[in-house]
Amino acid sequence: MKKTVLFVLVLVFISLLLGCKKGGNEIADVDFDIEISDYPGDLFDSLMWAQYDCPEDEEKTVYEWFWAYEVRDILDVYDLDSLTTLSKNLDVSYKRYSQSPSTADMTTGEELYSATARFRMLNAYQVLAELTAETPLGKNTDCYYDDYSLWEALFKEFDEWYKDTGNSRFMYLYCYYHHLADLRTEVLLEELDCLTEGGEKLHQFVNAKSPQIDQGWLKTHPAIRRWYNYRMKMADKLLRHDASQAQCLRALTYKQYIRYVELEKEYEEEYYYEWE
Repeated sequence: MKKTVLFVLVLVFISLLLGCKKGGNEIADVDFDIEISDYPGDLFDSLMWAQYDCPEDEEKTVYEWFWAYEVRDILDVYDLDSLTTLSKNLDVSYKRYSQSPSTADMTTGEELYSATARFRMLNAYQVLAELTAETPLGKNTDCYYDDYSLWEALFKEFDEWYKDTGNSRFMYLYCYYHHLADLRTEVLLEELDCLTEGGEKLHQFVNAKSPQIDQGWLKTHPAIRRWYNYRMKMADKLLRHDASQAQCLRALTYKQYIRYVELEKEYEEEYYYEWE
């Protein structure tokens, strides 16, 4: 009974929050609702699973963008370190699933790890979005939301090409997403350090050069090309505002691209899937 009352209060709280969104100009007026089902576990656990409840008529990435804001508002926790600790602790509580001999249990564990990995990634994205709100990356645009949406397309591309149709398919998909999101979060946090601390951390990227890009490989992986090109446009927007920060974005985009290629090649070798 107490749990039912708790979730009713949560839903009421969410409805009061819906009128004040922080997502940016292009997505600020989206009208949507979040339903929190009565999943087993505590409130944070249930909030993590709520990200999978996006209605069919709503844009998935928009729903997720606002979902991350709502989670922080409901918990009244906003600093990245505390949010990371919460999500890592929840990961540990699901360790029994990933260690189970049951494919269904392992899939449940990987699904949860995907949820917390996305949450950590969105936290980093949104801190950067707020940090750059008064720069060309935030005025009359939603660059970091667009970056997120394009990055999510990398997983969709993997899902479309991954050929396994057995019982373990979803477990491997969630495992891949978990690694993909963690990969992005690591570089986003480095970007946050550069833009907030400046100095040596920023200027170490000033003379960074573009890596050699395999155009043939990009033809079979168009999602990363679209993300990469968009990030270059972000850097161009920022150039007149702060040339060093613009170069920082370019350099970290190069780094992220290389890390992504390494991840893809690892999965191609380990899971024996082929891109057509």
